Amino acid sequence: MFATQPPFILNTPYEDNIMKTIYICLLALFIMPLHSWGKALEMFFIQRSKNKNEVHYLLNVDENCQIVDNESVTGMWKMLEEGPNATKTLSVFDRMAYSAENKEVVGNWVQFNLKALEERLIKATTIYDPKTNKCSPMVQVKINGKWAILDHIYVSSEEGFLMPQVMYIDIFGKSLEATPQKVAERIKP
Repeated sequence: MFATQPPFILNTPYEDNIMKTIYICLLALFIMPLHSWGKALEMFFIQRSKNKNEVHYLLNVDENCQIVDNESVTGMWKMLEEGPNATKTLSVFDRMAYSAENKEVVGNWVQFNLKALEERLIKATTIYDPKTNKCSPMVQVKINGKWAILDHIYVSSEEGFLMPQVMYIDIFGKSLEATPQKVAERIKP
């Protein structure tokens, strides 16, 4: 009835090798933990005087609440001018001002600097709560010379000829005391 065999029957060693390769790749996908199986935890954000849009920073963790070494900290736009759920990746131009730089993962801590605040070291880790089965980030930065929990940053700028001119940067957080107090610091360039 058939002059040749149906295409799903393999006859040659070459076809056998292709199928073995496909099986190995599929098996690896099910066995190996992948970054995409983890999640991104929102750490803090930058508000700007220019508009309502914000840059949000994410801490990328695996399924065990451990910081992912590759691309541990990433940024993205929350396009609040367009709606509460609108987001956008940072463009190459945006990364010149808002990227996380000098990232170094040691244990389950990552330290980095923001391009806009190169002189400020930021440290982040995760806290796992077994009662709620939730993983939360904890982010620290020095505010007024003391380590504090970072909440958000505000950048006041004026439009310039080629680039906006930063007038000041406010850093907001809470102290690490037993009874945390709100703290803030203004930085003028």
